[in-house]
Amino acid sequence: MSTECNQFVFGFHPLKQREIRAQFDGGAITSDGGGLLLREVEKRIGILHQFAACFSDYRNADLIEHTVEGMVAQRVYGLALGYEDLNDHEELRKDPLLAVLVEKSDPSQETLAGKSTLNRLELTRETASRRDCVGGIC
Repeated sequence: MSTECNQFVFGFHPLKQREIRAQFDGGAITSDGGGLLLREVEKRIGILHQFAACFSDYRNADLIEHTVEGMVAQRVYGLALGYEDLNDHEELRKDPLLAVLVEKSDPSQETLAGKSTLNRLELTRETASRRDCVGGIC
């Protein structure tokens, strides 16, 4: 009995003008494809936007490269994909799939937040003020 193989293409919400799809032809490969399913759920319920609203941003607005919402999304997707350690994000900051999940405009060119930036997001004291921050870093 032979196995019949059908090639399926799965479409996902686009990222700006970029088409996002999963197919099984051996092109660009990732073991974290399940993140696209999480992104689809997020597109429908918006829980990461609500979660990010719980964070206070004490950084100097002129020096911000990564939004709080983007960093929260990066951290949550990283945790959901099994990257619990912040050190993993030094390598993940160049990952094009995670950049798609975080909604970077050009996932192949834009880097994500590194471990130090994410660490500051998680550990900044609730009582921090702008004067406690040096160069936009709390």
